[in-house]
Amino acid sequence: GTRQPEVITVPTAGVLNPQEGEISGWVYVNSTVRRQDGKYNGVFYIPGSLGGYILLSHEPAGAYWRLTVFDGTTSEIKNCPDSLTPDGWHMFTLKWNAAEAVVLIDGVRRVTIANPPLPSGFAANMYLGAWPSNGYLNTLIDDLRISNIARSDAEIAEAYASGQPLPVDEYTTYKVPFD
Repeated sequence: GTRQPEVITVPTAGVLNPQEGEISGWVYVNSTVRRQDGKYNGVFYIPGSLGGYILLSHEPAGAYWRLTVFDGTTSEIKNCPDSLTPDGWHMFTLKWNAAEAVVLIDGVRRVTIANPPLPSGFAANMYLGAWPSNGYLNTLIDDLRISNIARSDAEIAEAYASGQPLPVDEYTTYKVPFD
């Protein structure tokens, strides 16, 4: 039979900070994830409370990953090639603050938007593996960590290189191992 796409939601209250934060998690990438089907297949989608959003997705008509930051009026979009993610597990990190919004893949900075137009607040839920009205990633996600700070590139690279589950500290607001 046919199965409905699964959508993982995370409540944002007390978990995500619109001024500064980080989401890191492992995503199993394959040709299904890299498909160009006309949909924005979201890795991390955080809708704004008054419009706008932050979205890390696969481009619907091109071979790249796309970061979109939109405050409801102004948007900024930057891309990096999906050739950086051959088949297998990859750690995706999205971090933001007033100075920049950044995507790191496997601990390496790949996308930077300076002075991003961030939403002023977040809606009640964020989504993992989906932008529900626009596309589903249809893959596995593991070891998710959300923090109320934008960790340094060095901290993220060290966490990736360790090969261990993402560490929990005083800045961690949400952690799911998906075991």
